[in-house]
Amino acid sequence: MMKASHDPRLSSDLLWGASQIAAELFGDPGRRRKVYSLKNELPLFRVRQTLCGFRSELRRHFENQGIASKKQAIGGRKTRP
Repeated sequence: MMKASHDPRLSSDLLWGASQIAAELFGDPGRRRKVYSLKNELPLFRVRQTLCGFRSELRRHFENQGIASKKQAIGGRKTRP
């Protein structure tokens, strides 16, 4: 029987529950309802009924959003003929 190994990086990256996610995103664990309203737009997942996410995935998501908006601003809007 193999012994399960514990990776401290994984546990420090995991946000367990809407309160932890709200604290990470908004600096306020009381903003849980905002997290639930954004759950379909963010890289979150459920473990049974608990909403979870990874700090690294959320950071990457917002970095990509910033890159996409910069590209749009640089490229400008397409004009119709």
